[in-house]
Amino acid sequence: MKEEEEGGMKSALELAMEKINRQGGKSRALTDDQKQQLQEVGKDLAARIAEVKIMSGQRMEEARAAGNVERLEELEDQAARETSRLRREAERKKEKIREEKS
Repeated sequence: MKEEEEGGMKSALELAMEKINRQGGKSRALTDDQKQQLQEVGKDLAARIAEVKIMSGQRMEEARAAGNVERLEELEDQAARETSRLRREAERKKEKIREEKS
């Protein structure tokens, strides 16, 4: 019996295949240039997230040392929002690259 009939969660592969089918089965291979661009976006994302962690980590440590719990929570939230924003931005860039004509 299939998982969807049992009410189970679908795997990422099943979701991807459904998306392709909704798009009329139009799956395109990426060019080498597109693959390289996607890798660069991924590397840039990792570097920018590392930068956020370093900068916010220093400020969080200062707040922790000062016993300022409110400031610490604020900095944690800010770092989480910035990381989330960076991930969304990277996904938009990746989607744009994938949509480019081969």
